[in-house]
Amino acid sequence: MSRGNYLSDTVGAIAGVAFAALLFLAIASLDPLKGATDAELIAWWSSSSHLRENVISMYLMLASVPCFLLFLVTLRGRLAKAENEDAPLSSFVFAAGVCFSAAVLIGGSARGLVAHSVKFGDETLPGPDTLRYVTALWSTIFTLVAIPAAAITLAAASWLVVRSRVMAAWVGWAGFAVAGVIAVATPLLVGPFALPLLMLWVIATSVELWRTREVEANQRPNETHMTRTGDVAIR
Repeated sequence: MSRGNYLSDTVGAIAGVAFAALLFLAIASLDPLKGATDAELIAWWSSSSHLRENVISMYLMLASVPCFLLFLVTLRGRLAKAENEDAPLSSFVFAAGVCFSAAVLIGGSARGLVAHSVKFGDETLPGPDTLRYVTALWSTIFTLVAIPAAAITLAAASWLVVRSRVMAAWVGWAGFAVAGVIAVATPLLVGPFALPLLMLWVIATSVELWRTREVEANQRPNETHMTRTGDVAIR
């Protein structure tokens, strides 16, 4: 294993864990108000602490995107080793993951757009209809775009893992399970509740990337010694 691959797996594994932590904090830091009257909605959005929570949640969510992309690049590199030169399936995994990242980026921006404009842009708070629309916008992006894209990414990656054993088989079977849960939850409009499962899968896959990186790196001295011994024998 080259030093470049060793470093790539290290960075990708750390980035995967960072993505899960940042996305978890982004979701946990904000409890949006739903089913409220116009007066309750205006009062909630007028609170300085709620505006701050919206902005923090947005920043955390946006920060999770580059971390996921680093993880995705590493995962694609590992999966591509099990395919031919074109690596069509691993490229599909990468494309689906980019779609998920783009949806998180757009949804995260919409999540904190109003709060950021009011708190830092000296804009006036819009009416209740606009506030409801903004909340529905980022919720819809996550439910109907980001979550399904994540399920497609997991399913494609898991198929390649199980078929090729380029990583531990349990990574693939766990990915199939999470993708199945998301597939059932999305039509019921409860897809975001499956996000913790996605985070756990990314963490588990990151650990596997790290673990196999350590194994392959530790094999390098032995392989070098065997090569040198073979050269001596031939001579």
